[in-house]
Amino acid sequence: MKIQIPITTIVGAKITLSTLLLCIPISSVAELNVNNNGNAISKGQGNTYKPTDQSNNNVTISGNEQQGAEIYGGYSDSEETKSNTINVDPGTFIGNRYPNSQKNGGKVIGGKGISSSNNKVEIKSSNTNSVTTIAGGMKNAELIGGYATTSESKNNTVLIDNKTVFYGGYEQGYIAQHLKSNIYGGQSKSTATSNKVEIKKDIELTATSDNQHQFKIAGGFVEAPNKNNGKAISSNNSVIITDAKLTAGLRFGNKLQHHTHIIGGEASVFWNFDYGSAEAIGNMVNLTNVTIATHSSLKNPIIDIFGGLSKDATTDNVVTIKGNTKINWDGSGSASSTKIYIKGGDGYHQSNRNKVYIQDNSKIKAVEIIGGGSSQVASENLVIISGGTINVPTIGGGSATNATNNQVTISGGKVTSSTIYGGNANKSANENKVTITEGTANIADIYGGKSISNNSIANKNSITISGGTLQVTNIYGGHSAKDANENSIQISNGGNINNIVGGHAQDHTNLNTINITGGTIQSVTGGNSGVVASQNYVNVSGGVVENYIIGGKSYSGSATKNSVIVSTDTSAIIIGGQGTNANAIENSVTISGGKVTNSIYGGKSTNGNANKNSVTISGDNTSITDKIYGGEGISASENRIEISNGKISGEIYGGYGTTVSKNSVTISGGTVTSNIYGGKSLNGNSTENSVNISNGTITGNIYGGYAKVASKNVVAISGGTIVGNIYGGYSSGGGSSTGNKIIISGSPDLSNATLYGADGKIAAPPPIEQNLAPKRVRRALADPADIQPLNDPPSDYKSGNTLATQDSLNLKIKSIKNFSNLNLNIPRDMTTNDYILILGEDMDLSDLIITPQFNANNLNLNEGDTITLIGGFDDAKITGGDDANSIIPIPIPAPQPVPVIPAPIPVIPAPVVPIVTPIIDPVIPAPIIPAPVVLVSEPKKTLFGVSQIITYTSVGNSKFVLGKKEPNPGMKSFLESGVASIVSTNQAGDLASNEGIKNMVSQASSSNSFAALSNGRFRYKTGSHIDINGFSLIVGVSKEIESFTYGIFMEAGNANYNSYNDFAPNSIPNTNSIKGSGDTNYFGIGVLLNTKLANNFYLDGSLRGGKVKSNYVSNDFNGVASFDMGRNYFGGHIGLGRIFNINDINIIDLYSKILYSEQGSKAVYIRDEGFEFDTAKSIRLSLGARYNYELNDSTNLYGGAAYEREFDGKQKTYSIVANANIDAPGASGDSAMLEIGASITPTNYKAFNANFNLQLFTGVKSGISGGLKARYKF
Repeated sequence: MKIQIPITTIVGAKITLSTLLLCIPISSVAELNVNNNGNAISKGQGNTYKPTDQSNNNVTISGNEQQGAEIYGGYSDSEETKSNTINVDPGTFIGNRYPNSQKNGGKVIGGKGISSSNNKVEIKSSNTNSVTTIAGGMKNAELIGGYATTSESKNNTVLIDNKTVFYGGYEQGYIAQHLKSNIYGGQSKSTATSNKVEIKKDIELTATSDNQHQFKIAGGFVEAPNKNNGKAISSNNSVIITDAKLTAGLRFGNKLQHHTHIIGGEASVFWNFDYGSAEAIGNMVNLTNVTIATHSSLKNPIIDIFGGLSKDATTDNVVTIKGNTKINWDGSGSASSTKIYIKGGDGYHQSNRNKVYIQDNSKIKAVEIIGGGSSQVASENLVIISGGTINVPTIGGGSATNATNNQVTISGGKVTSSTIYGGNANKSANENKVTITEGTANIADIYGGKSISNNSIANKNSITISGGTLQVTNIYGGHSAKDANENSIQISNGGNINNIVGGHAQDHTNLNTINITGGTIQSVTGGNSGVVASQNYVNVSGGVVENYIIGGKSYSGSATKNSVIVSTDTSAIIIGGQGTNANAIENSVTISGGKVTNSIYGGKSTNGNANKNSVTISGDNTSITDKIYGGEGISASENRIEISNGKISGEIYGGYGTTVSKNSVTISGGTVTSNIYGGKSLNGNSTENSVNISNGTITGNIYGGYAKVASKNVVAISGGTIVGNIYGGYSSGGGSSTGNKIIISGSPDLSNATLYGADGKIAAPPPIEQNLAPKRVRRALADPADIQPLNDPPSDYKSGNTLATQDSLNLKIKSIKNFSNLNLNIPRDMTTNDYILILGEDMDLSDLIITPQFNANNLNLNEGDTITLIGGFDDAKITGGDDANSIIPIPIPAPQPVPVIPAPIPVIPAPVVPIVTPIIDPVIPAPIIPAPVVLVSEPKKTLFGVSQIITYTSVGNSKFVLGKKEPNPGMKSFLESGVASIVSTNQAGDLASNEGIKNMVSQASSSNSFAALSNGRFRYKTGSHIDINGFSLIVGVSKEIESFTYGIFMEAGNANYNSYNDFAPNSIPNTNSIKGSGDTNYFGIGVLLNTKLANNFYLDGSLRGGKVKSNYVSNDFNGVASFDMGRNYFGGHIGLGRIFNINDINIIDLYSKILYSEQGSKAVYIRDEGFEFDTAKSIRLSLGARYNYELNDSTNLYGGAAYEREFDGKQKTYSIVANANIDAPGASGDSAMLEIGASITPTNYKAFNANFNLQLFTGVKSGISGGLKARYKF
């Protein structure tokens, strides 16, 4: 009989479902009724209810059984149970809820057999507030759709459609630690497939004592025995909870850990991780409009929500949380210490392709949400958050020893988290991703990939943030204890981010990439490493970065080849690469737009060197207001800055440090209002630095080098407007500036600029007696002791500093100071009415050594013309330029007259008459008369372009009279390129006529292929000589018809050459020899012919043709002279020979050949001067003999000698500008050759033959050559 008890209000008492049920007197509840298709099932031993049939039963349960019961819809120990149904009426109570009651628990199982399918347990719904109760007693409490003891459990279901309380059981001792109360859709000891637990009404999982360990709800559960390598598979099972509340509760005791599992599918091997296999595949947990909470009196309760769980592998499992689901959310009454873990899959060995979806208005407070977790491998797992409110410390795609291709995607909702990672690993976290497109997030750290052990790596991970409202502390593309390489971060709308690092590691961070187009960010670093940071890349084209942008940063190792690109406004310090205690090498910064208000460094090292770093600035809207450093370090060398546009108001340093050398600043546009330094050192050396200006406006000072010692620095200006001082070198702190140079070319506006060779004193010269060699000097002083040679001035600013011009005409300069040398290039279009320089301030040229340079042929100047190189504007007075007294020898004092002193007259004393001594007037010496001033007019020679030499005479420091022009004998060097191409194609002819012919006819058959390769190093005597090093190759096929053999072939070759030409002393200004170098290569086709005649005579020949290309370069023509040339070639030979067979193994071959080759004519231009290369011909006669010895069936040895005579081999050329034929070099003359070699035909592979040889040459052609020839018969 059922008893209904009215629910009344109890003031001051808390009523739950469990406490309410405890108020019901057990004795007043009806006994349990179990029926099958309307027929009662009798109770068996141990309160067991089993239908007689194992399948197709329809069992109903109602009432109460306080002793507990086991109820089966179908049961068999040896057969399958299927299609059974158990309906549990609302209000049914099975089992005992009191601990220590020594009663059995409640178990309801739809079907149990060796296999089980399509069974169902349903707790039916009710319109009343009745509660269905399953209690554990001293055993487990279980609801199982289908249980397979041996084989598969498939398509079984547990449906809870009524309010249900599920009490745990009670055990003591060891067993208590493993006591579980379970709800399974299907259970098996091998396979569970497509089973389901569906919960539609509230359910409370209540522990009855401290000893209750676990509650588990699983769609499918498999636990295979560990013997015989058992295998467990749980696949496509599901737990679906909709519109219900699940509460983890406590009845008695003070339980410290209440552990509840909600699992789509679980697979394990009992008690053993190492034997057998277990897989959970394609299982699912789906929570819709669900509230999950814990009783407030619980301590440290745990709830796991896993799509799949396995002691081996989990794959393709899914957890979906959607609707208005609330998990451990505020207001649910949960214990404050509740821990929620949500995973798509958790597998001991592997966890792959598992997923967690969080959608809609879900609210979750959990410890972690993980797509897939494993102790070994996690790959391709995924967490997608598209809505809801998430407060979870850890959110990750995959976590394992090795985590690969895992991903977290946030496309909506509100997320609060300490850590989000794509992949987390102990060893390797590679190719993981985090993507945020929308939503609101407050996150401490985001990792694309994170690995934590000592030798771990994090490579190729990525983070993409394209939307949302974010507050993030740190973002790491890859974070590792060892290496973090090739990680990437893309930020296009990132909210507020404190710190972004592409790759962070203790050892190496290489090839990491960051692209930022939006967001507000404090600091960005491409790669941050303890040892080496290399080839990291940061691109900021939008958003705001406020503190610093660093391409790559290293603490103890080098930072190399890192780069930063910025095209938007920023207040950050920008550094391409930074080394703290090591070097910064080949790093770069590129600014293409925006306003930068902080310092820029291509490379920076605190305690090391900065070398080969660069800064490039461009863009019309670019503005830089702070300092720019190509490289800064203790030593800074070969750093560079290139500016093509923008407005620069900060100082510019190509290199900055204690020692700076070979740094450069190049400006081709923009406006610079601050100082420019090629290299700057406050207390050290600045050497060989340069500043190059081709355009733009500069209002600050320009320094080639600035240091205590500044030497060999260069400022080169070819365009732009400069207002300010220009210093070749500047010495600070009492140092020196020598050997610096300013080079002006083109037509820059320097009318308001003052040019200084240097600003820094040098040491006083040696005593004057050591400097009496004839030199150009200042105007002589009256006293010879005051004369000071110009080249060694005392304590001045000039020594060795040079001003040079190139192609500048009528160039206005405000003033020039502190130069000792002016090297002024005479432009092509200069006339006698032009100047090179026009100065705006008074200038005395007396102290200057001025040298005209004719680097180009001038069409307007002729013999007898007078040119003046320096003039003045704005009434400036230029003196000493044409004053004869400005060029004088050191004066020799006139001979001094010797004063005449008469001999003394002896005085004879007279006692009476006194003697009066006469008074003699002193002799006054003649005055010193200076020698008359004599004009120095020694003729000098210089190159007039490259084709001619011109003689000129000085008539003042800046006025010169031109003399006659003569062809430049050095032009002969150009022709060596033609000779090199001739001998190169001749070597191809030698290869074809020698080894090509022999290979073609040797052991000829119906057809064969052949190839020959030769490599050699030769010297050809051409009047001077050419050294050639190259190879020749032919490949072809041939065919024999009786005594006639012919073949076709392709030929190719390549060589490099160096030419050396010596000339008579003083025939070429400033040199007696010219060196040239280049390459030559050819490609062609040809035919080979051979016919056998009577008496062992033979006749052979060849025809060849193709294209030959060559080039030439030399630095010995007052600059670079170079050209490229391509010509057609053809050639051939005819030969006659005779074979002498001494015996079967000894053979002598005597031969003679005439070889001819020709290369077409070609016109080339060298520095705009024309040269016509004539057709070049080679005619050679070759006579020789070869001795062959057959060592065995597979090997022949041979040796030989030959004489060769070249009858032509010359390259004739005409100079258009000089109107003269150039002395033709050639390779004509006699040479001799010795050779040895071997021919090998494998005994077991006679279709193939290889030939190796070595040749030595002497005479006009000397050198060594080695070759390999091969033939294959078809």
